[in-house]
Amino acid sequence: MPKYFIDVAEGTHFIEDEVGTILPDRESGRQVALQSLSDMIKEDLPTGENQTFIATVRDEQGEESYCAKITLSARSSTPLA
Repeated sequence: MPKYFIDVAEGTHFIEDEVGTILPDRESGRQVALQSLSDMIKEDLPTGENQTFIATVRDEQGEESYCAKITLSARSSTPLA
């Protein structure tokens, strides 16, 4: 089975997956990337009004096979306490 690398970024903070994960196919890589995004948001609640979370899947040759991005764009009409 092939190995896939899931790189993640939150704003300017980038973490490159140097170990990789053996997965049956590209679809499994996509699912892991989406789960990684969900975990990132749950573990590190957004701290600002605008924040971007990215998960990218690379194959063993370093080619990007999938990329997902979630962008929080928020504004409040009244000050938050």
